[in-house]
Amino acid sequence: AMGGTKSEPTDVPGGPKRQYFSGHLNLQKFLQRIVPTFVQATDVLLTGMSAGGSAVLQNMVLVQRAFPRLKVRHINDSSLPPMSKAMLPECLQEKLRTLWGLDQSSLAYCGDQCPNKSDYWQDHSLFLARVFSDRASGFIDAIEDAQMRAIGGVGLRGCTGNLLFDSLPAAPFRKELLAYRDKLAPFPNYGT
Repeated sequence: AMGGTKSEPTDVPGGPKRQYFSGHLNLQKFLQRIVPTFVQATDVLLTGMSAGGSAVLQNMVLVQRAFPRLKVRHINDSSLPPMSKAMLPECLQEKLRTLWGLDQSSLAYCGDQCPNKSDYWQDHSLFLARVFSDRASGFIDAIEDAQMRAIGGVGLRGCTGNLLFDSLPAAPFRKELLAYRDKLAPFPNYGT
């Protein structure tokens, strides 16, 4: 997983066995090679789409720390949107947090600004918008993104939803995206 800190394989409950959720650990190693190679870099843009968009959010602080003299910018394109627990219930956020080991990556960086470890998805994104408000960054998604609505559908009915057969309804999904955009209004450098 993109922000994963698991060094050993993990079985996904009800899913694949022996999965590696070590994206954050891998990126740490990549940066040890990338940073010395691009010592003259003048601009860094961290970007990703879908699962890679979530990786952008989960790893932005790590990349910024690797390039301390630059203002690293980020674009999250079409990932699981930073919605409230109304659309991404606590049970789903909790599953992602524990499965991927986010306590040692994105949630460690977020600290007190992500007070509820079962309802952090939106808080973490707003934390990044605040911390990096001095540079252009952004989030892209479609207001009826069928793929992300299907992934969010796993959280339906107390997290008994099925990725293949369940989906968040389009109208509430759209409403949540627009509400998130409103929450970003204090950060004019963060485009949506």
